[in-house]
Amino acid sequence: MKTSELLKSSRQYVWDGVGMPTYCQTSFLCVAVGMAAGDFIEKDESCRDAIGALANKAHDRILERLDTCTSVSQWLFKNSPSCTWPQAVTAQRERLKWLAELIAEFEAKGD
Repeated sequence: MKTSELLKSSRQYVWDGVGMPTYCQTSFLCVAVGMAAGDFIEKDESCRDAIGALANKAHDRILERLDTCTSVSQWLFKNSPSCTWPQAVTAQRERLKWLAELIAEFEAKGD
């Protein structure tokens, strides 16, 4: 299992920004990564530590990207001078973009 695979699996839990999120969708990438990690652990309890380490690596990278911000919405507001406080759909599009970039970043590293 690689971090990029965990991130790809977490995509199913990320709200697509259309309509209202379903009960199993979240706006937040870290939550989605945790949900996907839980799926893998549920299938094979023996991989708990390895999957946990991958989830921590993904979380750490997301936090690095956020810098001092606590959410992508706050990051957009801080880093896009022309951006007023972003609407949920705008922030969600940015989260989905980040997820795609994170997957590509980890794949490029072979992880």
